[in-house]
Amino acid sequence: MSAAMAPPGASARDPAQIPGFWAGTKIVRGGAMATTNGHGETSSANGAGSVNGTSSANGAGSATRPDTLTAEQEAQLLGELERIRSYEEARGCLKVRLHPSSTLKRQDAAQLVMREVADGIAGLLVCDLGFVNISVPAQIANEWQRPAEELWAVATENVKAEGRLDEVLGLEVGVPLDLLASSSHFAASHLLFFEEYMPREAGYGALLAVPQRHLLVRHVIRDREVLTAAHLMACVIDDWAGKEAGEISRDLYWWKDGHLTRLPLKRAGSGLILAANEVFSREVLARVLGGD
Repeated sequence: MSAAMAPPGASARDPAQIPGFWAGTKIVRGGAMATTNGHGETSSANGAGSVNGTSSANGAGSATRPDTLTAEQEAQLLGELERIRSYEEARGCLKVRLHPSSTLKRQDAAQLVMREVADGIAGLLVCDLGFVNISVPAQIANEWQRPAEELWAVATENVKAEGRLDEVLGLEVGVPLDLLASSSHFAASHLLFFEEYMPREAGYGALLAVPQRHLLVRHVIRDREVLTAAHLMACVIDDWAGKEAGEISRDLYWWKDGHLTRLPLKRAGSGLILAANEVFSREVLARVLGGD
């Protein structure tokens, strides 16, 4: 089933149109993000700027790293790469970074540790070294001789240990639309334990957007406002998904009881077509549009 939606009365493309999103959170195009901590201090999301896909010093995989490293940092990186050959040393810095599923088709994919975490979204196992995070080479992961599920579980727990995302509750043209954001490169990875960001009573689940690495967008589904929310979320996705910001997905997802279902979006001029699958159509759209 596909649902065609006309644009709502206000556009989410203009930040001024979503005041709730910007209460205490500033997002700058190009992926830089600063969040206030309540004391007037800010932290930058990308520091000196980061580049994905650069090769690490010894061919150990791709890295998210500053454009330039000092000689001291280069030496530190070489030492860290040697150190993480020990699983006990690497364990504390393992994390999961999300990417588009097209990453699974990279020519060097077999040299990395990746898997699909949702339709259209891939997880990449990395070591967060503080000043740089590097993808874990499959060769080193094999040397650790640990079950794959253990590695992914440890990496997910390390992301969770960073702390909760900032939750900015928004209300746009009467529709609840919330921004969950952080300066961390692993903010979007909170998708892996999203149940911790859901209210207890959310029978229909939530619409979820994962446009880039620094944020998630949430609409808890309660009634027919879900269609307006989908259109607004598509606008937010189009504004904030970008390669410079670590683009992940331009589609929507339905989260329900720990399961993610992809809801492809087709932009049609000023309108939008939501390609809802049979289960979402039956369990959500038919009920909320029918007044259940």
